[in-house]
Amino acid sequence: MVLEKFSKIVTNEASQESNTYFKQTEIGEIPQDWEIVSIGQVCDVTSGGTPSRNKPEFWNGNIPWVKTGEINYSEIRDTEEKITQEGLSNSSAKLVPRGTLLMAMYGQGVTRGKVAMLGIDAALNQACLAILQGEKIYNQFLYYCLTREYQNLRDIGNETTQKNLNASIVKQVLVPLPPIHEQKEIAEILSSVDEAIASTQAVIDQTRKVKQGLLQQLLTRGIGHTKFKHSAIGKIPESWQVVELGGITTDSAFDPRFSGDLYDPNGNYGSVRTTDINENWEINYETVPRAMLPEAQCENHRLIDGDLLVTRSGSCGIVCVFREQTIPMIPGAFLIRFRLKNYANSEFVRLAMMAPTAQSSMATMAAGGVQKNLSGTNLKKLLLPLPLLDEQDKIVSC
Repeated sequence: MVLEKFSKIVTNEASQESNTYFKQTEIGEIPQDWEIVSIGQVCDVTSGGTPSRNKPEFWNGNIPWVKTGEINYSEIRDTEEKITQEGLSNSSAKLVPRGTLLMAMYGQGVTRGKVAMLGIDAALNQACLAILQGEKIYNQFLYYCLTREYQNLRDIGNETTQKNLNASIVKQVLVPLPPIHEQKEIAEILSSVDEAIASTQAVIDQTRKVKQGLLQQLLTRGIGHTKFKHSAIGKIPESWQVVELGGITTDSAFDPRFSGDLYDPNGNYGSVRTTDINENWEINYETVPRAMLPEAQCENHRLIDGDLLVTRSGSCGIVCVFREQTIPMIPGAFLIRFRLKNYANSEFVRLAMMAPTAQSSMATMAAGGVQKNLSGTNLKKLLLPLPLLDEQDKIVSC
């Protein structure tokens, strides 16, 4: 029942219940016996500080010192940097106890608003906020409340001149306050869920490592080969070839340029961007934007099933394979499209291009200063292993 109450608030389903069971508050409907409080009413809130970097004696001690980049929805059990007792005593850094809830007040990217729990006694820098547990609230419960409020906290920070959070803002944040025994029960249940998720992720990560190791072996030794030869890319099975990407390509092209004004949710074409490629180097078709484009302009750029796409700017050398969709699509501004000959499996070529040796070669090919760029001409010179198509298909299916 306790978790059911909390989940109804999180999913905004409380209104489906009897009005005698829930009540309307500033943060929505909550159980009748719960209160609404501000964090400042139930917790002490403080920030930290940084000992002078010009004083070597303040650093490399044994007191953990937390930075905002280490606050990321987890229990902090160690820190990258440590300070000395002298550094702690001669700065605004504060030592706070294990079990303290931390929040990032500002930081790069998505850091602002994230929370973490301290699994050790530690000091923290001025960009971190320590929320010390009071008698009426259990910090593990508050951790889950603030995890849920992440986007709202960021929105509040955006309203300030510097787009940061501060102690005054956080103290005013409203949270539900069940009886303390319910807080602990909710926190215990949600913590068990987190542990189960972490265990599952560990299995997924280990499986991915094993698969990567297997693929690396298959891409260099193949399936069932006993005779090998030395090649420009290392030892490979005797029957394999080493080919240039351009040698197995029938056609390659950049995107057709068009004005941003042509983007339209009801457009006739999708335009695949580098940002639509996820961490597994696969296209997330749900995020691909549409544009209203002239058919004649797109005719020679329309993607077909099996086309190979390679990022050519910024994070160069990310490789994915396009799969046919319900609406026609074209590659975006920073992608090169390669259409392969019928004896090259595009999924195999993708795997070969993801291998460390190929990635290293593409990094060398990339030209430019801070913003690296790959040209189609250079990329066509990339050397790749190529077994017969039947073996390519078998390796891809492993």
